[in-house]
Amino acid sequence: MRVPLSVLEFRDRAAAFFGDVEAIVDGDKRFTYRLYAERTHRLANALRTMGIKPGDRVSFMSYNSHQLLEAYYGVLEAGAVLIRAGDPPGPMYIVEDGRLRVFTEADGTRRYLRYLRRGDFFGEISLFKGEPRSSSVEAVSPCRLLRLTEKTFARLLEAYPQFRTELEQRIA
Repeated sequence: MRVPLSVLEFRDRAAAFFGDVEAIVDGDKRFTYRLYAERTHRLANALRTMGIKPGDRVSFMSYNSHQLLEAYYGVLEAGAVLIRAGDPPGPMYIVEDGRLRVFTEADGTRRYLRYLRRGDFFGEISLFKGEPRSSSVEAVSPCRLLRLTEKTFARLLEAYPQFRTELEQRIA
């Protein structure tokens, strides 16, 4: 029987079936699937206790470590997102690694628009037009993103006319 798994379901299934198997090695620190799942559950619960609600944005910056991996799963379990529809224009992001999902939500129903992966970018339309974000973006796997601030974005538009032209064509 085939059972499609989300990232969180995969974590929970690994903890249930392979709980005592070593899953994470970070220098001298070692964690089993069960311990790793417990740690990510605790983080998600701590985020909720701090007031993080589904749809809230959470940022976590760290070196590549077990804490970064735990943060990814904990933030995802808490239901937080990277960009939410209606947010004011902000930075543009380029996906260096990982997968993200773009969606809109109306009357409690999500409509998935597309998936983003390495080399894709998002946030440019609201930044270019100076309008609120029109969709939400959430990670579906651990991601590494490059962030272009409004100032850097403006300099790129000025210094590279072709970049501006391609954005105008994409938006049209």
